[in-house]
Amino acid sequence: MSSYQITLKDRSTERVDGADAYQQEGPMTTFFRTGSGRDLVDTWSTRVASYRTAELLAVRRLEPTAPVMTERAPHHEADRRPGCQASTTGARARAILG
Repeated sequence: MSSYQITLKDRSTERVDGADAYQQEGPMTTFFRTGSGRDLVDTWSTRVASYRTAELLAVRRLEPTAPVMTERAPHHEADRRPGCQASTTGARARAILG
């Protein structure tokens, strides 16, 4: 789902999350969630937010971004040293079981 960043006449910005489309309705600009992959505003669309059109300077669509994958840090200091066993769970289990 997309978001929009709007710039108001006083140069402040606001973010409208969860909206897929917007359109002017009289003196207002209304943002909608259309749902189910529909690209047009219809009777099934849900109003998310409305602003006075005269107060808007710009409307910019923000596309969703994929999360960035990062490398996990080792859990134990022993994980960083070659040849060292990071976990002793296996050794404990062998000692308990016989």
